[in-house]
Amino acid sequence: MSQTKKISIAIFSYLLFSWANGANASVIDLNLNDFTPSSTNITVSSDGSSATFTEDTSHSPVELNTLYSVPTDSVYLNFEYVLDVAASNKDYFDFYLDNISMPLFSDGGAPNNYSGSLSFDISSFAGTDTPILFSFLSDFGDGGFDSILTISNVNVTTKPIPAPATVLLMLSGILSIWGIRKKKNT
Repeated sequence: MSQTKKISIAIFSYLLFSWANGANASVIDLNLNDFTPSSTNITVSSDGSSATFTEDTSHSPVELNTLYSVPTDSVYLNFEYVLDVAASNKDYFDFYLDNISMPLFSDGGAPNNYSGSLSFDISSFAGTDTPILFSFLSDFGDGGFDSILTISNVNVTTKPIPAPATVLLMLSGILSIWGIRKKKNT
């Protein structure tokens, strides 16, 4: 196999893979420089990939929030959560996006383990500063303060960036040269 053909196949494979790769994910760091905690009952991992909430003994909501500048090419906000409601507890996880007076998602209640991977379409917020709020609530009838909420892997999925026209033009030129060389050799 000629060197030109090898290079052509390598470039074509790269372009095909990069187009087929689809959307990109951009991680949102939960560090306390970008997010504001409502209390000291939140611990953020050293790499910012997760936040653990513990109950407030005064039954106040434990919240982590930010005014997030949504990139213009954003499509989805994704994250995972694990809510461990301990025995004799009644606790809830609420997630708010944009409208902080009404949760977009809520889970919890009776003692149990709740978990999930969530994805929310944020394309309508692209290019705006949008409130994001994670809230951990304990009910006043709570029998203890040992429930735990963990939020992790918060990221924004963005639209794929198509290969520039110049790369396609270069590819067509290389394929043309390869075709002409092949025709000459036969």
